[in-house]
Amino acid sequence: MTASIVWLLLTVLISVNVLLFLFVLIKKMIMNRLNHLKEPVRKEYEEAFVRFIAGQDDSLSINPQTVVEKKVFRSLLLQYNMYIEQNRLKKVLDLEEGKALEKDIEKLIKSRNVWNRKIGIYLAGEYKLTSLTPVIRKQLNKSDHDLLFITSKALISLADDTYLKDILNAVTSTDSLTRNQILSLLEGIRGDIRGVLKEVVETGHEELKAIAVEEAGKRQYSESVEWIREMLQNGDKELRISALKASYSIGHIEDEEFLKAVFSAVRDDYWEVRAFLARFLRKVASEKSVDVLVEYMQDSSWHVRRNAAESLLHHDEMGRTALVRLLDSEDTFARETARAVLDKDALSRSL
Repeated sequence: MTASIVWLLLTVLISVNVLLFLFVLIKKMIMNRLNHLKEPVRKEYEEAFVRFIAGQDDSLSINPQTVVEKKVFRSLLLQYNMYIEQNRLKKVLDLEEGKALEKDIEKLIKSRNVWNRKIGIYLAGEYKLTSLTPVIRKQLNKSDHDLLFITSKALISLADDTYLKDILNAVTSTDSLTRNQILSLLEGIRGDIRGVLKEVVETGHEELKAIAVEEAGKRQYSESVEWIREMLQNGDKELRISALKASYSIGHIEDEEFLKAVFSAVRDDYWEVRAFLARFLRKVASEKSVDVLVEYMQDSSWHVRRNAAESLLHHDEMGRTALVRLLDSEDTFARETARAVLDKDALSRSL
């Protein structure tokens, strides 16, 4: 009885394995066949896309009919949409297959399945389907972390900074996106957003204030100088770090009050703040900067010492001289860090 059960189980397992093997084999054969069919179609369609993008043709001279042709059309549209001017892209989407594609994506966005919605919103942003913007905007109210990020990115892709306030409000209310994610969203905006950033700095959430100051520095907004001065006096460590990151983006400016605020962080209790200050001081060509960096070479934090040593190298001969002197320092950490940076510099110069 036991032997018959064992043989039955073995037979079932073998049958299942054979069926799986046949399924994979058939699938592979079908995929190979499809790829073979796609090659000539892709070559023809790609040439048409390139001519259209280059302005050689006023319209896209293709009319996909079969399943293979439609798949190739959609893949090429996804690949080349960023290179197509907006008015030309509209011509592509006005084609029969373009309209069908838009309807399919709209169905995905309106689906009850959250994964379908994510895919639909992503594709709408990639295909630049601006007509679906109102439908996508409704998804900002959802609490799903990934959905919020994908929706925000799609809205920025479709409407630049038009819905930035809505996005920031959604981010604040759900508290689900990281700082880096929000910064990556802001990087995708081409328009002038200083008005929105100013509002955030004056009345916004503390985390968003830090992001706003950092982004203002990246964009070289003149208002960021005043915001940096204010944030460096703030008791929140993250705000001071963001202010120093913004300072690094701006670089050295001849503003006495600005430099005074920056140097006020020299004795900061947090090593993270001191480390970012050490990084920024490579851009301030002065004896005071070198003195602070030499002092930081004996800091308790490895990160501060390392940034200080790297920054000293940016002060040319004055900085290198300071590093050479530190080779005789009584502080072991200062000696080792100075030697490591000088060796690295010598190696890079010899290459």
